[in-house]
Amino acid sequence: MTRLVRPITMTASLVLGLSLVGCETTEDPHPLQSPSDAVQPPLDTVTIPTSSYTGPTEDEAMSAATALLAPESTGDMDVARFRGATARLERLLVDDPNNSDTVYLALALLHARYAPPEAFSSPADGGTPATLDDGNLREPVERAVALLEKSIAANPTNLASLRLFAFLMENLDDERAVQSWQRLVELQPDHIEGLNRLGEGLLLLKRYGQAERVGAQALAVATDRSNEEEAGRARNVLGRAYLQTGRYDLAEKMFKDAAVRTDGSHWGCAYQSLGQLYATLGDLESSEQEVHTSDRSHLDALVLYESGKLDEALSSIETALQSTDRVEYWTLRGLFLLDLSRPEDAKQSFETAASSTPAAAGPRLGLAELAIRESRHAEAEEQVHQALKAWKERSLSKSGLPRYHQLIHRLACDLHGRLHITRQDAGLAEPAPERVALARAICGMNLQNR
Repeated sequence: MTRLVRPITMTASLVLGLSLVGCETTEDPHPLQSPSDAVQPPLDTVTIPTSSYTGPTEDEAMSAATALLAPESTGDMDVARFRGATARLERLLVDDPNNSDTVYLALALLHARYAPPEAFSSPADGGTPATLDDGNLREPVERAVALLEKSIAANPTNLASLRLFAFLMENLDDERAVQSWQRLVELQPDHIEGLNRLGEGLLLLKRYGQAERVGAQALAVATDRSNEEEAGRARNVLGRAYLQTGRYDLAEKMFKDAAVRTDGSHWGCAYQSLGQLYATLGDLESSEQEVHTSDRSHLDALVLYESGKLDEALSSIETALQSTDRVEYWTLRGLFLLDLSRPEDAKQSFETAASSTPAAAGPRLGLAELAIRESRHAEAEEQVHQALKAWKERSLSKSGLPRYHQLIHRLACDLHGRLHITRQDAGLAEPAPERVALARAICGMNLQNR
């Protein structure tokens, strides 16, 4: 028998192209720590240090280096012009040694940004040249890094060289990248990009306490400047630090604050982080089953449901309802009854759940499924949208039953995908952009237990 909610639901993701790129992390995806009662310090207690640096700004240093490249028309450079530019800049090192940090920076830019791939030799065995994770050739980046080391040795306060070195090292050595971002923010404590990248690097190195402090400073700077984009990145750093240290309610708040901008747009990376949080909570719930044995019936029901044992799942959830009259349990009962081809009984369960908690996502989705089956698509659209809003707005880290919410998440996105296909087949217009954006972001989460 086909189940209403399958173990892995791909419909909405395939229809809407929901993969989120550029947000990957190598942190432990499931820290599985017991929730902490720690409270985040108020942001107004974070003092932004004052910089004592008085040298050229980063923009000034970069402009001086790019000015040295101007004669080469770097936008369309072949091997001969690249080698000619390299030779001219190397002569400048002899002719103007007092400006060597700028010249080395120009050489680094030439290699990292403008060098044609043909300028570098192929492997002796005739194989493919080594590349980095971002797809760029390794050799020109490594040469650029060596040149930047010389620039920084000549002038340890060249902000543009420090930034480019740190940026390139993110693809080569996380520890050295962190050290470089640290040096940059020591010289310029309000360097918002440097603070956020430093925080992200510290997370990769599993130095969560330091990442939290840097993230708080980054958020204070971004808030002071009304820089919403960088404030979102800072909140994501803080949220991931909280997640890794078991402060799930604080993590959820940070991710949600980062997810939706004031213009109504949604930031996918924060939703991906929310997905990681909720998947972690689901695993945490499973790991604590042996401890919390007084109310395991709903967990047993979910396990049975996922394994296709529908009659046993129904019996288990009805056992749970005998001791606890919860909206989630009535919703599960309704879902199980739908899969057992008992729609009238399922409707009664959903209506019972909705009458006790009208804003709950679960019963709305059950009623939406029934509406779809009866071709009442406009009603189903509204129920699914309201369910997605409720799912997003609820503090799931405090609500318990995370595995139930994983199931509801999959159902919501599957229903949304099916309605999208129905609209396309019928030639109907898409919903309002804000509705599409909300569904796209939420259904981009991965809540599968990994």
